[in-house]
Amino acid sequence: MNSAFLTGLIGSLILVTGAAWPEPKNSKHPMQSLKNWFFAIFSAYYLYKRLSTRRGT
Repeated sequence: MNSAFLTGLIGSLILVTGAAWPEPKNSKHPMQSLKNWFFAIFSAYYLYKRLSTRRGT
C-alpha cells in the first residue's frame, strides 16, 4: 500500500463517518455539531497530505 491509497482510505473513512453520524435536533451552533467536526478534520487532513505531496515528502 502506498501513501496515496492510505490517504484516500483514511480520508474517506473520516468523511463517511461524518456523513453517517446522526444530526442532533437541538444543535444551535455549527461548532457543536460532530458532523461539522468530522468534515473539518477531513478537510485539514486532505489539505495537509495534498501540500506535503507537492513538496515531495
